[in-house]
Amino acid sequence: MNRLNRRRFLALGAASTASVVLVACGNESPADADLTPTQIPDVAGAPPTLAPITSTPQSGGGEAGGGEEQAGGEGGGGTQTEAIVIKAMDSLAFDPSELEVAPGQTLTLQNDGFLQHDLAVDDWGGELTPLLNNGETADFTIPEDAAVGESFEYYCTVPGHKEGGMVGTFTIVEAGAAAPSGEGEGEEEDAAAAGASEEGAGGGEAVTIKAMDSLSFDPSELEVSPGQTLTLQNDGFLQHDLAVDDWGGGLTPLLNNGETAEFTIPEDAAVGESFEYYCTVPGHKEGGMVGTFTIVEGGGDAAAAAPAEEEAPAEEEATAEEEGAAAGGTGEAVTIVALDTLSFDPSELEVSPGQTLTLQNDGFLQHDLAVDDWGGELTPLLNNGETAEFTIPEDAAVGEQFEFYCTVPGHKEGGMVGTFTIVEGGGETAAAAPAGEGEEEAAAEEGAATAEASPAAAASTDDIVVKGVDPSEAAVQVVATEWQFEPADFEIAPGETIALINRGTVAHGMSAEAFGGTFIDPVGAGHSDSFTIPEDIEVGEVIEYTATNESAANLGMGGTITIVEGSGAATPAASPAASGGGADADPVTILALDTLSFDPAEVDVVPGQTVTLQNDGFLQHDLAVDDWGGEQTPLLNNGQTAEFTIPEDAAVGEQYEFYCTVPGHYEGGMVGTFTIVEG
Repeated sequence: MNRLNRRRFLALGAASTASVVLVACGNESPADADLTPTQIPDVAGAPPTLAPITSTPQSGGGEAGGGEEQAGGEGGGGTQTEAIVIKAMDSLAFDPSELEVAPGQTLTLQNDGFLQHDLAVDDWGGELTPLLNNGETADFTIPEDAAVGESFEYYCTVPGHKEGGMVGTFTIVEAGAAAPSGEGEGEEEDAAAAGASEEGAGGGEAVTIKAMDSLSFDPSELEVSPGQTLTLQNDGFLQHDLAVDDWGGGLTPLLNNGETAEFTIPEDAAVGESFEYYCTVPGHKEGGMVGTFTIVEGGGDAAAAAPAEEEAPAEEEATAEEEGAAAGGTGEAVTIVALDTLSFDPSELEVSPGQTLTLQNDGFLQHDLAVDDWGGELTPLLNNGETAEFTIPEDAAVGEQFEFYCTVPGHKEGGMVGTFTIVEGGGETAAAAPAGEGEEEAAAEEGAATAEASPAAAASTDDIVVKGVDPSEAAVQVVATEWQFEPADFEIAPGETIALINRGTVAHGMSAEAFGGTFIDPVGAGHSDSFTIPEDIEVGEVIEYTATNESAANLGMGGTITIVEGSGAATPAASPAASGGGADADPVTILALDTLSFDPAEVDVVPGQTVTLQNDGFLQHDLAVDDWGGEQTPLLNNGQTAEFTIPEDAAVGEQYEFYCTVPGHYEGGMVGTFTIVEG
């Protein structure tokens, strides 16, 4: 199958439910695939707030019928109301969020985001739906004994989502009086949206086109008139723009999440002509992010939504202010990395008055840094890969401590907090270890910083910055990924050494009460540290340990250490990059990451060997090899895994490219190579 055509087909199905996506994209699981859903709840916290989306409650479907048909009967949704669909969105909002409902009425929650969401009402027993992935839906029913006139709060139970504003209200009314779209403004917005979809509607009014991460524009077919002004609004987390080749190319700059830009249809555009518009980001047009302008006289389409307030100028001013404030400083340069795990790395820093620091956003969500005692935001909101400098105030008192945090709704509540401790003179370096570490180690870490172009380090341990014992000399190697240890449970003897290798994007360490708390200090991406089991520990003891990262520990990141007799009784861990030998080759685990990369990306395998793909990202990913028939796994959500087998007839010495079929991912570099070796 042609790769670009398959991506275009995938994009068309991206707005459907997860199950439909698997079918529509041709992602049929092979006979030997074992899809093992090991869903991990979203991290505590939330993505940045998007521009509001107009409420579009759906009618019809199920027992409620379609069009203006209304459900009847008693119980089980026996109200005379149209079916209500509540959309759960990654902007940490429900749409609609204010609803009049009747006892016994059935509603549907639909997850329109990439993060997991659910819906709960404490007064009705908690969760009314399970956690839903992108595109999934779940029905629930208003209790028959809900008292008319009462109001009940509903919210999402994912940590940080309620705190970030993902809350709504059910108001109980008599059967037949419930209004799916609420009252007043919501209905007016719905009417405006409906009018916008009619061809030829409006009279040259503003039109908002939404750019979405499903690699599509909404709407994608528009009638416009010469001189008409339109707005592009980026509702995705990826960057998007809009271009028309016949009109000189890019009509807008590249927009980040929530940003908008206006553009104007040329005055000399000929009525009756049609012009293709598309997104210029590599892979997006190929993935189906294309639309058509048809030139008509006069009006054109009415506005689908009110343009979001333009904040770009203010942000530019903030950037200029930060640049102006970044001069000078007595300490060495420090880079603080902001991560989508809702954490800063490092989060504990010694700094000096006048010192300049840099915030670098290594996540796909927006992040910034603020200190209330120093006037609030010290940096503007940063998008993926952006940096901003700021300066510690000259009058910061030595010995004082100041909390810094991210101002994005839900991020501070989710744990994105750190501490500045004011010291005399220098402060810490960009890759500095905790105070008291040797200069040689700091130099080694600083040298490694250049090599860490991606949060996900390469497969072998050659690229690891080693603290303590070299991982190759340890009895057990434990690899930390985003939300788990591999292996999580292992055996080791007294006097033997554990090496922790961090392949995640956030600092990880290990803690156990039996060892007095933290026994391996947190290490950053591409770093390792080690711990030697005490000689006097009792054989047979089973020790439970957890990640030192609180968010990861809350998600169950931990395991057990079983103490066994020495003399080779320990069970070294196979690293995710391990490749086997012979027909009984060890399994290989390849991590799919939202940095649009596989880890490892270069893998030696033998014919008949089993390989596991594990999605450590929040976006969907899969793995395909064109020479082996295409998709080897279905599309996986966060935390899911799927196994596949290297063909028995794969020729030793040959190399095969593997890649992710999600539109834009291959073009973004999500590619790797299998090299076939003898057993």
